[in-house]
Amino acid sequence: MFSVRLVRCIWTHAEKVVHDEVVMGGREGNSEPKVAILERSPSLPFAPFPGLEFSAKGWESGALQTVRWLSSEQVFRCTVKDEYPRNACGSELSYEWLLGESHREGWHRPEVGGGNAPR
Repeated sequence: MFSVRLVRCIWTHAEKVVHDEVVMGGREGNSEPKVAILERSPSLPFAPFPGLEFSAKGWESGALQTVRWLSSEQVFRCTVKDEYPRNACGSELSYEWLLGESHREGWHRPEVGGGNAPR
């Protein structure tokens, strides 16, 4: 079996704000975008690859964006698409809601390196 660490980032601000402030270095408001870094650790009978999607009772990963072998830990570190608060079909998907749903699905924040967003 192959050990896998899935990593998901949930941002406190909308995607455009994060892009403008973090990627482009702009400042457009008083609050700086923060991120919660969540993990899951499933096992696979084969090596993971980009595009692979995990689906199990009560949760789905979305397609793997990156796959990296960490030889020192003997684990594949895989990232999935970041999540941002947004309005969808008239309902607001807030940071708090996204974080709560991820916890309900079994994602957790590591003790070290879990991001700078509110818990």
